[in-house]
Amino acid sequence: MDNLWPDFMAGDLPTPPTVILHRQAEILTKMTEGRLVGSVTTKALGKDFVHTLYITTPSLGDYNHLVVRVRHSMSAIYPVKLSMTEKEDRSRECNSEEEFLALFKKILHHPQTVGPMKMLYAQTA
Repeated sequence: MDNLWPDFMAGDLPTPPTVILHRQAEILTKMTEGRLVGSVTTKALGKDFVHTLYITTPSLGDYNHLVVRVRHSMSAIYPVKLSMTEKEDRSRECNSEEEFLALFKKILHHPQTVGPMKMLYAQTA
């Protein structure tokens, strides 16, 4: 029988936020030799996907520190909304992969991320 499916895997699509979050989670885990573990969760919320990046500390009872929450439509990768808290009341919107990467980098370097990361790392020595 012939394949009746369209060629949906081809094309120049932007990198989805979830792929970027997973890659950075892996980098953090390798960078800290597993003392801090990057973990990503994904949930469907209505017609949106919500991806959350956490810093997890296995030696501290798997404590999770929220780094960033990313929300986008199930039907489009961009735009996305980024928030550094459980609530999305102060989220910022990115309309492209480039905007997302720039803002995500700022979040990773933000004192709200760096401070807890240093403290968690120090406690896992």
